[in-house]
Amino acid sequence: MSKLIDFLNENKYGQIATIKNNKPVMRPFQFVFEKDGKFYFSTSNTKDVYRQLKESGVAGFAVLAKDLTWARLSGEIQFVDSLEVKEEALNNNEKARAFLKTADNPIYVLFYIHRGVASLHDRTGALIEEMEI
Repeated sequence: MSKLIDFLNENKYGQIATIKNNKPVMRPFQFVFEKDGKFYFSTSNTKDVYRQLKESGVAGFAVLAKDLTWARLSGEIQFVDSLEVKEEALNNNEKARAFLKTADNPIYVLFYIHRGVASLHDRTGALIEEMEI
């Protein structure tokens, strides 16, 4: 597995960036998992982040580890309807499972970032790994 994916699996909490009124908006967010080159996240369709993702179709996500290593993903977002993948995502996210209960919960939204770039950097900003997503 790549160093970037290993890093994200160990450092799941970061900041997601969306766009509101042509300006960036950032908030704490959790990386759920990577599957088949897709980097998955979840939210609720009752939140501003969902409306912003739906409107702009793009997002960025950044994570900073304690040793100051960091990762960044950016690209287009794709919403996921597959109950099988949503169930897998809930199985990887205890907090979401506790809140949403089931993959068919009507407010549950799963999405991934694609058609962009993901990168891992050391504390100086030097590139460790980069991949198209």
